[in-house]
Amino acid sequence: MILTRPFSFNFVIIIIFQGIINFIHMISYSPYLFFFTEIYKININFFQLNRMISFDILTKKVLLIILVCTPLLNGTNFVYPNAPSELVKNAKNLGTSQRLSLANYINKKNIIPNSEEETTVINEFLNKCHEYSQKVGYDEEYVQFLKSVATSEIDNNPSSDSHYRHSKILDLMSLDDATISFLTTPIEGMKKILQRQCLINEIDFQCVDSFYNNNHHITSEKIDIIRNSGGFAKLMLDEECPNNGEDLNDYHCIGVNAKEYGKLCSTSLKVYNMTKYDIDHKILNLFASTITEIDKFNDMLEKSNESEERIRIKRETEILLTSTMKTISTLEGTKCRMFTQLGKCLRNSVINACGREAGRKFQTMVQIGYLRRERFNDINDAFQALNMEPHRSCGTLY
Repeated sequence: MILTRPFSFNFVIIIIFQGIINFIHMISYSPYLFFFTEIYKININFFQLNRMISFDILTKKVLLIILVCTPLLNGTNFVYPNAPSELVKNAKNLGTSQRLSLANYINKKNIIPNSEEETTVINEFLNKCHEYSQKVGYDEEYVQFLKSVATSEIDNNPSSDSHYRHSKILDLMSLDDATISFLTTPIEGMKKILQRQCLINEIDFQCVDSFYNNNHHITSEKIDIIRNSGGFAKLMLDEECPNNGEDLNDYHCIGVNAKEYGKLCSTSLKVYNMTKYDIDHKILNLFASTITEIDKFNDMLEKSNESEERIRIKRETEILLTSTMKTISTLEGTKCRMFTQLGKCLRNSVINACGREAGRKFQTMVQIGYLRRERFNDINDAFQALNMEPHRSCGTLY
């Protein structure tokens, strides 16, 4: 069983994942392709009444409308007030056209409402919005710019490994890849990337909103999901997109001085990462062993025809899984406590190096969404399926 750790839903929000990785490699190292059209999702179906807990790993095409946005800024725009009106109009028209085409298609094919087939068809029609926003945003000029960013890093004498040196120390602080990539980009590049991503997301949301017949309630729900998904997402959503990225000096300072302020917390960084490695290893082994036992229970269930025995097997499986997740939660609590201590040291160091506002932004980036970034996808799915709250030590880090 291969467990994968998630990329947090960041500003960019549609962050580099699986299918995107190959393209990123193709253009050297440019982690600014902030979208993905495919995700390998592990669905954990827990038994209800007469169903056994089973873990089914499904590969499913999903349209993720996970975009950076703000509440309606001026009655018209979601993300980016600077988006050209003509592009916004085209996006709205496309969304309306796709909605009408979808309705005709469903009626013609007699597709059953709320069925998996209907969901697939909706995603196919809705995906045209995503395709259009990418076409608008990722023109040849911007793609070439992304390539150039990969070779011109933030230090005075950029070299092929300068990006690695900066991002490595930031990675030890448990920041996600997209945030690190943004922080380690020259400030001119930061602004261009931010503005372009805000434009892409604005166009996407305008199209999607029209697709749902201007149902702002749906859009608002998606906004809240993004806002709570990660610290960088929250900062971009609440502060940077509306301001058109006019002042990104705090982010630049956080990126360019990472090695310096990181040294002041070197002991805490070392202890935290050693603890993190040890705990992650224990969690993986424990979860893998539990899945193996559940597979055995599944085999027993398939061979049993006696109702009482089937009930017993289901009960034992539920007890096993719940116990495992509680143990994992306790282990996570230890890691969260260590990370909280590290975060305090780093925040103070960032304040000394870059100022109080930079310290606030840094704390937001590392704190919000930490636990979700650290969890492996299927383990996080298991917590959600059991509706288990994070350990109390992780309450402010989820």
